[in-house]
Amino acid sequence: MLCFVVACGETPPPDNLASSRSRVAASPEDPQLRLAAARAELDRGDGVAAEILLQQAIDRGLPSEDTLPMLSEALLLQKDPNRVLRTLPSPSTLAPPAASAVALARLEAKAQLSNIPAGDISKDVMALASSADAQTPLLRLANRYPVIASAMQGTSCGTGGALIEWTPAPFAKDRRVLRVGPGETYRTVTEVAKAARDGDVVEIAAGEYTESVLWKANNLLIRGVNGRPHMKAPPKLFMDKAIWVLRGSNTVVENIEFSGARAKAKNGAGIRSQGPGLTVRASYFHDNENGILTGHDPSSTVIVEFSEFARNGYPDGKAHNIYVGRVKRFEMRFSYSHGAIEGHLVKSRAATNLIEYNLLMDEPGSTASYELDLPTASEALVLGNLIVQAATSPNQSVISYAAEKAAAESAPTGTLTVAYNTLYSRRENPIFVNNRSSQPALVANNVFGGARGKETNGEAIQFGNRIAVRSDFVDPDQGNFRLTAGARAIDASESSSQHSITLPVYEPGSGPNGRRRLKVGPLDAGAFEFCTATVALASN
Repeated sequence: MLCFVVACGETPPPDNLASSRSRVAASPEDPQLRLAAARAELDRGDGVAAEILLQQAIDRGLPSEDTLPMLSEALLLQKDPNRVLRTLPSPSTLAPPAASAVALARLEAKAQLSNIPAGDISKDVMALASSADAQTPLLRLANRYPVIASAMQGTSCGTGGALIEWTPAPFAKDRRVLRVGPGETYRTVTEVAKAARDGDVVEIAAGEYTESVLWKANNLLIRGVNGRPHMKAPPKLFMDKAIWVLRGSNTVVENIEFSGARAKAKNGAGIRSQGPGLTVRASYFHDNENGILTGHDPSSTVIVEFSEFARNGYPDGKAHNIYVGRVKRFEMRFSYSHGAIEGHLVKSRAATNLIEYNLLMDEPGSTASYELDLPTASEALVLGNLIVQAATSPNQSVISYAAEKAAAESAPTGTLTVAYNTLYSRRENPIFVNNRSSQPALVANNVFGGARGKETNGEAIQFGNRIAVRSDFVDPDQGNFRLTAGARAIDASESSSQHSITLPVYEPGSGPNGRRRLKVGPLDAGAFEFCTATVALASN
């Protein structure tokens, strides 16, 4: 049987120390037997003997990466943290599972030393928290070392898992690239917009551009490079519409800033989309009348990711940070909308709406009306967002659905689902979810906090929601709505056999970004998952 195991290249099962030593003596050139013997030495706490056997296994042809998980244990047993750090390689050079084992060992060694900066430990914790095979041993380390527990709360548990940020979209090498900026072929955006053909990539160098531009070509990728270029509105907009008017189809805009758009009709926009298909990523729209304003093409899909919208609007309340028309589908994720002037943070008449992992978060003194307005009876999923209403909002409702008279009176075409959001209002008598459709809204596993009001108005199916008191949040005055120990939303989410809901995978970030949501026992209600080392370990 022994020959069969070795022939298959498998490590023999752990055995008692005497048996392991006798097998090594009988087959001195077999590296796998030395690996098994090293395991036995580790089990009895002899790190020195285990390290010798592991080195002998490497000398006999075993890849060094195969020994690293046990070598990490052996070095830690010898209680010399500096030697651990000197001996073990950087985890970034390794593949799983060796990478996680080495990273955990190096983290433990750092925790044993007094001269390691807390930020260094926090960085290691962040990397490990995003690795599924490392989370349980990481939590065990946090129970043993206060410095790791602090990093877990402040970095991994306190601010979520791995950061999700915008990365530039790749494009095929055969696409023509047109460049704009000092020393480039095109000095102005207007010039390159006239020259662009279907499928081109336009790269705009960072700087200020005071132009209003019409884009006609289809399938364009337009993005800022070497920083973020700033498109400032000139005194007169193209056709009195927008800084950029997009007539082509399937345009992608990345890493561009738009500001100052004003029109006679009080609806000047950073981008006015008139063709089907628009994707906007990593862009910043501020101090316009509308940030983005789209048309009503029923075949169009509009996607907004990793972008920020601030102080767009007009005192008549008809212009908004984002205003999506009657398109086929609207998706918004990992974005930050705030400070709209009398209008809404997000307004969409799309037939299908997917609003995920955003900060729709008004500052004190803001006059934004609805935080989210879906005025038609659309199919809508509002998942994993932090939504905050200011005390000075002119409207009671935080989320408004099917408010248009025609939508409310007609047969419903979709259903509103509001799940795993944290909703907080500073306004007197708020209505968190205002459903004017005859179709019940599904409102599940949300956290409602701040001023007392109505969690829902209109028909609704509810389960798993929690009312939070101030002490359930870390610091609502400073915009930190993560849960504290003992918050009633912890492990409080519920399921229903009659009503399935999408589970959150991410959390809102600290701006136009997001984080992977950690899984610690049963999911918490609301947009954020709470954990400390003790709670998390007990839940595994």
